[in-house]
This record gives sequence, structure tokens and C-alpha cells, in this order.
Amino acid sequence: MNVSSKIALALAAGLSLRAASIKPFTQHTLKVCVTSSREPWILAQAESQAGQMFAAIGIHVDWFHDSRHCKTPADDFLPVQLSIDAPEERFPGALAYSHLHGRPQIEIFYDRVRASVDPHRVPELLAHVLAHEITHTLEDLNRHSDAGLMKAHWSQEDLEEMAFKPLPFAPEDVEMIQRALAYPTLAPRAFLGQ
Repeated sequence: MNVSSKIALALAAGLSLRAASIKPFTQHTLKVCVTSSREPWILAQAESQAGQMFAAIGIHVDWFHDSRHCKTPADDFLPVQLSIDAPEERFPGALAYSHLHGRPQIEIFYDRVRASVDPHRVPELLAHVLAHEITHTLEDLNRHSDAGLMKAHWSQEDLEEMAFKPLPFAPEDVEMIQRALAYPTLAPRAFLGQ
């Protein structure tokens, strides 16, 4: 066996061992109840994209709406309210807010989301807002990353990128989410199924 073949074989063996040591994500299910009577077709597109973003890190999202599923038992769902006409002094400039103390809940200022981008771009932005706020509830922290989905404020370039591909989770966010899911007693969340 020549030297090139030995190197190739050693590299292949090393890659196989490395691949074997990487653990796949454990699949978790997240139950989200969205309260909104506005533009269900936009909401459906946004939920689909946000669901794909979470699927990439091992979380399946079950979306529910104003139905009997959302009402019993209430603690089994992460409630999301799409608000219209929120006063400007309520979290000025914010597209959404996550209440993390006690029972988590999310409020999305839908009129602000709509005003932030062209009408045909609203589903992508709404998907990112949903994913961003859900991540806050999973991490049980009001923290932000330097880049990607969990930035405190998205730039115009970020908004343009969303039209082509979702903003990524930063590695530290994936790690924090997976840790919270692996050790649910650290941040108990009834809306997370195993």
C-alpha cells in the first residue's frame, strides 16, 4: 500500500470515528398555541418556516390555534398572541416581547412586523420573530447573540437575507436550547414534550 493510500485510509478512519462520536439531536416536540384572527395564510407560511428552522435543531413544533386544543390544559401550550395597535410606548421599536417569569407567553406586535418589510416579505419576517421569541422561552433568558436569528436588532442586510434563507441559530443558542431540553428540571416548560 503506497503512502497516499495509507493517508487516505487514515483520514477516512478518522472521519468515521468523528462521525460516530457526534450525537444526533434528540427529537423534542414543542406545542405552540397562536391566537390571531388576522391573515391566516401569512401565519401558516410563517409557522411552516419557523417549524423548519426548529426542525434543523431537533425540535418539532405542533402549531395550534383558537381551538379546543389550546384551552385544555392551558399549561401544555406556549401561548403566542398576535397583537394589533399596541401603544407605541409598549416596548418601543420592538416587534415582539417574551414574558419569561412565571408562565411563559409571547406577544407579537403584528402591525409593527407588517410595517417593517414589503407585504410579500411579511411571512419570512414573522417566521423569524416567532422563532426568535420561542428561543427566548426555551433558553429562559432575555439574551441576544452577535449574529443570526438571536440578534437584538436585525439589520437591513439580515432582513434581505431572510428572503433567501433563514437566519441561523448561533452555536451557543443551539447548545443552550439542547441543554435546556436535556435537563428540563433546570428550566421546566410544560409545553415541551419529549
